[in-house]
This record gives sequence, C-alpha cells and structure tokens, in this order.
Amino acid sequence: MTARVRTASAATQPGVAAAAAAMLPRGNAIDGVCAAVLMAAALEPGVLLGPVHFLVAGPGFGLRCVDGRQRQPGRGAPRPRGWLPTEAIPDAARVAVPALPAAVATALSMFGTVPLKRACEPALDALTRNHPRRAVLMSYAREGASALAKDTFADAMTTIAGRFAAGLITRDDLRAVRAPAVACHVHDRMAMAPFGQEGAPATACQAVCVADSRGGVAAACYETAADGLAIDALGLVAPLRAEPVMRGHRRKDPGAPIPCATTVALADVTGDDQFSAAMGFAGGARFQHVLDELSLDMALRDRAPAIGVVQGPKSARAYSFTP
Repeated sequence: MTARVRTASAATQPGVAAAAAAMLPRGNAIDGVCAAVLMAAALEPGVLLGPVHFLVAGPGFGLRCVDGRQRQPGRGAPRPRGWLPTEAIPDAARVAVPALPAAVATALSMFGTVPLKRACEPALDALTRNHPRRAVLMSYAREGASALAKDTFADAMTTIAGRFAAGLITRDDLRAVRAPAVACHVHDRMAMAPFGQEGAPATACQAVCVADSRGGVAAACYETAADGLAIDALGLVAPLRAEPVMRGHRRKDPGAPIPCATTVALADVTGDDQFSAAMGFAGGARFQHVLDELSLDMALRDRAPAIGVVQGPKSARAYSFTP
C-alpha cells in the first residue's frame, strides 16, 4: 500500500524547496516557507535586503499576510538638499530599508512552530564557514531582526548607503523597521497580499508554496535582484528601490512602504471556503488586476501557475511547471 503524503513543497528557485521540506512534517507550512526564503537569502546575495511577503491559511490563522516590503530610508535625519534632474543620482541614494528579516521573524512568532534558529539551519548549512553571508545569518539566527541594527551590519549599511555616501540609510531606519501581519485581499476564492501594485518590478519575483500535515498552506513571494549596490563586507547586494530626494519635490516619508509585485496567492479550489491550495506564478505575472476583474477559473485559464501545492482530504500534492 502506498503511504499517504501529508506535506508538500514547491519553489520556482532551484534548491529552495528542500529547505521547506526540512521543516516538515514536524513543522507547519509557515515554518517551511520561512526556511525556504532564508535558503534563498543564502544562495543569492540580493534576497536578504529585498522585499518579501508571506500568505498563510490554516486552522486558527484565518487568512493573513505578513508585509515585508522594503521601507523608504531617512528616519531621524534632516531632509537632504536633494538632487537636480540633470544630476547623476548615485546608487546609494536608492538603497531602501530591508524588512525581510523582520518579516520572517514575525511570521514565525505569530504562525510558526519552530524557533528562528531552527529555520535558519538549512541556509547556514548551504554556506561555507568563512562566507560573509553566513556571518550575517548566524547573527540573525541568534538575535533575530534586531541583529540588523547592531554595529557590524549597521556600520556596513550606513557606510555604503548612508549620509556620507550620498545615501539615506540611518541607524534609526534599521532599528525601527517592522513587518506587520495584515488581512489578505480576497476576491472570488483567491486570497493574496493587499498591496500588490502595478509598476513594481516583477521579473525577479520568486515563489515558494508549502502544505503541511495539519491542513495549513502558506506561500511566500521574494525577489532575486539582478543588480544593485554591492555590500562586500556582508556578501550582499542592495536592490535600488528607494526614492531619491529631488530638489523642489516633496520627500517620500521615511518608513513608508515601497511598492512591490506579488506573484503568489492562496485559493479555495473546492468552493467550500477552505483555502487549501497555494500557487506561485513565474516572474512578470501580476495578480492585482486579475483579482479585481477575473474569477479564479478565468485567471487560471489565462496563465497557469509555475508552482503550486494542494492540501487534499487524504494527501498533499506539489505541482511544478518550471524547467
């Protein structure tokens, strides 16, 4: 007799789904997607400082989204004079405040079952002992998101993207960043992040989906930045998403979230108000306009998901249509 598989995981990025599987079957779906995102941060230098959001559904959770969008920098600093349109704007002026570490910590503390240190283990195992990103992730595993406001990380960030480098990042930015849990936007049996916006880059989006043995499903959308400002001391690349201060224009409020794309959703595939499936689309696909205009069935006919997981009454299944 074939054993029933009660958990499933799938990801658009190679090597990431295995980190989610390592949290299962003892952990739950959110443990899996958090471990997967941290694995992506180990594998790619541009992930940790980029945006992320988590969707979760399951017993006792409802439909929730953890908002890990990057934030506009400049908290606690006077307004710079600003750049003229004719001037070349340095990359440092476009570096945003990362909220991914805070988002992972929030997701685990509110919905997960494993400690942050355990969720970091697959990512740490993927890096050599002397790799600079390993030192960053080890500090994060020990101290949580507050590690990013400590001297080693904060010094590197403010040196490369702070005031004296013509950037906007401050220590106050790194201390103040939070990643709240908010209600999902729901339309015709699809639940997704409430803040997906047109114009936000989507081509670098990656997705991971997990179903657990307790009836829960979760998904995460993060980005692998193709270019940005290298922070060699940390082994990281900062995506260039902040708005530089322009002379004669109102400054974007420090701490304001920066738009990001969303390419993941949870779905009620049976029509009984049970969100038992998670799906992720390939980079470039956006959901927000689909949710407001199309039904679930029409959306799926328009563009098949790249990956997905479905939690059935007897087993969980993973689907992948990526090469």
